[in-house]
Amino acid sequence: MNFCNNSNARPTGTINIHGGISLKYMITPLFGPVGPEILIIIAVLIMLFGASRIPKVARSFGKTFGSFKKGRAEIEEEINTMKNEGSEVKRDIENETSEAVSDINNEANEAVRETVD
Repeated sequence: MNFCNNSNARPTGTINIHGGISLKYMITPLFGPVGPEILIIIAVLIMLFGASRIPKVARSFGKTFGSFKKGRAEIEEEINTMKNEGSEVKRDIENETSEAVSDINNEANEAVRETVD
């Protein structure tokens, strides 16, 4: 991989293919825009909303994002509560079933003893 000294250039790499043919490729960042892309996005935002409205738009976007995040947390909490309640119900059913089986076994053993005696 060749990394250029130019800070604005993205790193490139070379793949050697059979027969001595080599292909150059550019490595793109994995997350988000970088460099000139950010400037283009800012310019488009200024053209759409105007410089005076951008702070208001950013603030409302932040509030909306925060409310989505809060809503997601509430839903996750609700799901976890339902899982816990489901586990408790399952445990109660298992306990009641094992008690019923135990009672039936005891009654059957008594009936067999009475029959044998």
